Amino acid sequence: MLVDTQQLCQDRLFKFSDRKEPEIRTMRMRNRMVASAGALLAAASMVTMTAGASAAAPAAGSAADHSARVTALTPASAFHTLKNVAFGQCIDAPGGQLNVRLQLADCSDSPTQKWAFIPVPGAAKTYSLVNQASGFCVEVNNGTSTPGEAVDQYTCNTSGSEYWIKNNVDVGELTYQKFEHAGTGLCLDTVGAAGSQLMQWGCSDAHPPTAQMWILSS
Repeated sequence: MLVDTQQLCQDRLFKFSDRKEPEIRTMRMRNRMVASAGALLAAASMVTMTAGASAAAPAAGSAADHSARVTALTPASAFHTLKNVAFGQCIDAPGGQLNVRLQLADCSDSPTQKWAFIPVPGAAKTYSLVNQASGFCVEVNNGTSTPGEAVDQYTCNTSGSEYWIKNNVDVGELTYQKFEHAGTGLCLDTVGAAGSQLMQWGCSDAHPPTAQMWILSS
C-alpha cells in the first residue's frame, strides 16, 4: 500500500502542535504573571519619585499619595527626632507643606519632628531624611553650594540635593551626629533657638561648633 508521506508528516506535525500549544500558552501566561509581580514588588519598594528638586509643584493629590506610600513602607520605629546640641531644640517641618523651610522648635512627639533615614544605594553613610508627617525629604534648595542656602523639604526624588552623609562626632564620652550635604560638602546648621531656620554652612565654621551637632532619639 502506498503511503502519502507528505500527508503523514503534516498530520503528525498538526498533532504535535495541538499538544504543545496549551503548554506554550501556559508558559507565556506564567512569564507574564511573574513579570507583573516583579513590577508590583519594585513599585511597592520605592520610596522615591522622579522629580527635580525644587521643581514645579506636583499635581494635586500626588504629594498626599506619595506621603501615604512613604509612611506605609516605613515602620514608626524607624522615625527619630533630631535635637540640636547647642540650642536644645528639634528640627521641625511646620505645617508639613511642600518647600517649607525647616526650623528649630521645642521638642515634641509631633510627626512633623520625626525623621526616617532611608539609605542611598551604593553610597556609604548617605541617606535621604524623610519626614513622617509629610513624606517629603530634607533638601538644599535647588542644590546650590552657596553657604547659608535654605534647607527645606521637597518631594523625595533621585536628586543629589536630598542626599546627606551622616558622620559621628565624638565629644568626650558622648557621640553626636553631623550631617554633610553629599552634593555641596556643607553641613546642616542653625543660628539660634526656637524658630531659627535651618541652612547649610561650612562644616568647620559653625559658631558654636555644636550648632552643627545633633542628637538622634526615638
